[in-house]
Amino acid sequence: MFTAAVAVAEKEGKPISLLVVPATDVFEAIMVTAQRLDSSRVICGLSNKLTSDEQAKLTGDAWERLGEPRPRLTLEVSAPDGTVREYALGPHTPRMRAQDVELMHKLWLDITTDPKFAGAHHYHIVALALEELKRELSTEQRAQLLQKLHDEMNRPNPQ
Repeated sequence: MFTAAVAVAEKEGKPISLLVVPATDVFEAIMVTAQRLDSSRVICGLSNKLTSDEQAKLTGDAWERLGEPRPRLTLEVSAPDGTVREYALGPHTPRMRAQDVELMHKLWLDITTDPKFAGAHHYHIVALALEELKRELSTEQRAQLLQKLHDEMNRPNPQ
Protein backbone atom coordinates (compact mmCIF):
# COMPACT_ATOMS: atom_id res chain seq x y z
CA MET A 1 0.00 0.00 0.00
CA PHE A 2 2.82 2.43 0.83
CA THR A 3 4.46 1.71 -2.53
CA ALA A 4 1.24 2.61 -4.35
CA ALA A 5 0.82 5.81 -2.34
CA VAL A 6 4.40 6.88 -3.07
CA ALA A 7 3.94 6.09 -6.77
CA VAL A 8 0.80 8.21 -7.02
CA ALA A 9 2.40 11.10 -5.13
CA GLU A 10 5.52 10.99 -7.30
CA LYS A 11 3.40 10.87 -10.46
CA GLU A 12 1.54 14.00 -9.31
CA GLY A 13 4.75 15.69 -8.17
CA LYS A 14 3.44 15.98 -4.63
CA PRO A 15 5.36 15.37 -1.40
CA ILE A 16 4.20 12.52 0.80
CA SER A 17 5.02 11.48 4.34
CA LEU A 18 4.13 7.97 5.37
CA LEU A 19 3.14 7.04 8.89
CA VAL A 20 2.39 3.76 10.65
CA VAL A 21 0.00 3.97 13.59
CA PRO A 22 -0.54 0.78 15.61
CA ALA A 23 -4.14 0.54 16.84
CA THR A 24 -7.07 -1.78 17.39
CA ASP A 25 -9.70 0.76 16.23
CA VAL A 26 -8.85 2.24 12.84
CA PHE A 27 -11.26 5.16 13.24
CA GLU A 28 -9.85 6.15 16.60
CA ALA A 29 -6.31 5.82 15.23
CA ILE A 30 -7.14 8.13 12.34
CA MET A 31 -8.73 10.73 14.61
CA VAL A 32 -5.98 10.66 17.24
CA THR A 33 -3.36 11.00 14.50
CA ALA A 34 -5.25 13.87 12.84
CA GLN A 35 -5.48 15.60 16.22
CA ARG A 36 -1.76 15.17 16.93
CA LEU A 37 -0.86 16.45 13.46
CA ASP A 38 -3.26 19.39 13.83
CA SER A 39 -4.93 18.35 10.58
CA SER A 40 -7.93 20.07 9.08
CA ARG A 41 -8.71 17.38 6.51
CA VAL A 42 -8.56 13.59 6.54
CA ILE A 43 -8.66 11.81 3.20
CA CYS A 44 -9.31 8.09 3.03
CA GLY A 45 -10.47 5.47 0.61
CA LEU A 46 -13.89 3.89 0.77
CA SER A 47 -14.07 0.82 2.98
CA ASN A 48 -14.74 -2.57 1.37
CA LYS A 49 -17.28 -3.31 4.09
CA LEU A 50 -18.96 0.05 4.87
CA THR A 51 -20.81 2.71 2.94
CA SER A 52 -19.25 6.15 2.96
CA ASP A 53 -22.02 7.30 5.33
CA GLU A 54 -21.27 4.44 7.75
CA GLN A 55 -17.55 5.13 7.51
CA ALA A 56 -18.17 8.82 8.24
CA LYS A 57 -20.42 7.99 11.20
CA LEU A 58 -17.80 5.73 12.79
CA THR A 59 -15.10 8.32 12.15
CA GLY A 60 -17.32 11.03 13.63
CA ASP A 61 -17.98 8.85 16.69
CA ALA A 62 -14.21 8.52 17.15
CA TRP A 63 -13.88 12.31 16.79
CA GLU A 64 -16.44 12.72 19.61
CA ARG A 65 -14.25 10.56 21.88
CA LEU A 66 -11.16 12.75 21.35
CA GLY A 67 -9.93 14.83 24.24
CA GLU A 68 -10.08 18.60 24.02
CA PRO A 69 -9.17 20.55 22.07
CA ARG A 70 -10.77 18.67 19.20
CA PRO A 71 -9.83 19.95 15.75
CA ARG A 72 -12.46 21.00 13.25
CA LEU A 73 -12.05 18.33 10.61
CA THR A 74 -13.38 17.47 7.20
CA LEU A 75 -13.43 13.80 6.26
CA GLU A 76 -13.09 13.04 2.58
CA VAL A 77 -14.02 9.50 1.46
CA SER A 78 -12.86 8.59 -2.05
CA ALA A 79 -14.52 5.70 -3.85
CA PRO A 80 -12.74 3.57 -6.47
CA ASP A 81 -14.91 5.13 -9.21
CA GLY A 82 -13.48 8.56 -8.36
CA THR A 83 -16.50 9.94 -6.52
CA VAL A 84 -15.68 11.80 -3.32
CA ARG A 85 -17.99 12.44 -0.36
CA GLU A 86 -17.13 15.11 2.21
CA TYR A 87 -18.26 15.11 5.83
CA ALA A 88 -17.73 17.82 8.43
CA LEU A 89 -16.94 16.19 11.79
CA GLY A 90 -18.16 17.60 15.09
CA PRO A 91 -20.27 20.73 15.47
CA HIS A 92 -20.52 22.60 12.19
CA THR A 93 -22.83 24.79 10.20
CA PRO A 94 -25.10 22.39 8.34
CA ARG A 95 -25.53 22.35 4.61
CA MET A 96 -29.10 23.30 3.86
CA ARG A 97 -31.20 22.42 0.86
CA ALA A 98 -32.77 25.28 -1.07
CA GLN A 99 -36.28 24.25 0.04
CA ASP A 100 -35.20 24.34 3.71
CA VAL A 101 -33.78 27.84 3.38
CA GLU A 102 -36.98 28.90 1.59
CA LEU A 103 -39.16 27.42 4.36
CA MET A 104 -37.09 29.12 7.05
CA HIS A 105 -37.41 32.43 5.21
CA LYS A 106 -41.19 32.06 4.78
CA LEU A 107 -41.55 31.36 8.50
CA TRP A 108 -39.41 34.41 9.27
CA LEU A 109 -41.54 36.59 6.95
CA ASP A 110 -44.72 35.35 8.63
CA ILE A 111 -43.40 35.96 12.15
CA THR A 112 -41.94 39.39 11.42
CA THR A 113 -45.27 40.75 10.14
CA ASP A 114 -45.98 41.29 13.84
CA PRO A 115 -44.08 44.46 14.86
CA LYS A 116 -43.11 42.82 18.18
CA PHE A 117 -40.88 40.47 16.19
CA ALA A 118 -39.35 43.00 13.78
CA GLY A 119 -35.92 42.27 15.31
CA ALA A 120 -36.16 38.51 14.74
CA HIS A 121 -33.44 36.89 12.65
CA HIS A 122 -33.45 33.64 10.74
CA TYR A 123 -31.30 32.03 13.44
CA HIS A 124 -34.05 32.73 15.96
CA ILE A 125 -36.42 30.62 13.84
CA VAL A 126 -33.88 27.79 13.73
CA ALA A 127 -33.19 28.04 17.47
CA LEU A 128 -36.91 27.84 18.28
CA ALA A 129 -37.40 24.85 15.97
CA LEU A 130 -34.42 23.03 17.47
CA GLU A 131 -35.55 23.68 21.06
CA GLU A 132 -39.06 22.45 20.21
CA LEU A 133 -37.64 19.30 18.60
CA LYS A 134 -35.41 18.70 21.62
CA ARG A 135 -38.41 19.04 23.94
CA GLU A 136 -40.67 16.83 21.84
CA LEU A 137 -38.05 14.07 21.60
CA SER A 138 -38.38 13.60 25.35
CA THR A 139 -42.16 13.09 25.14
CA GLU A 140 -44.41 10.24 24.03
CA GLN A 141 -44.19 11.70 20.50
CA ARG A 142 -40.58 10.56 20.09
CA ALA A 143 -41.42 7.53 17.94
CA GLN A 144 -43.63 9.59 15.63
CA LEU A 145 -40.97 12.27 15.25
CA LEU A 146 -38.28 9.72 14.49
CA GLN A 147 -40.57 8.13 11.88
CA LYS A 148 -41.03 11.55 10.28
CA LEU A 149 -37.25 11.99 10.31
CA HIS A 150 -36.83 8.57 8.69
CA ASP A 151 -39.36 9.51 6.01
CA GLU A 152 -37.56 12.82 5.40
CA MET A 153 -34.21 11.03 5.07
CA ASN A 154 -35.67 8.71 2.42
CA ARG A 155 -37.55 11.36 0.46
CA PRO A 156 -36.07 12.05 -2.98
CA ASN A 157 -33.96 15.19 -2.91
CA PRO A 158 -35.36 17.68 -5.46
CA GLN A 159 -32.73 19.43 -7.49
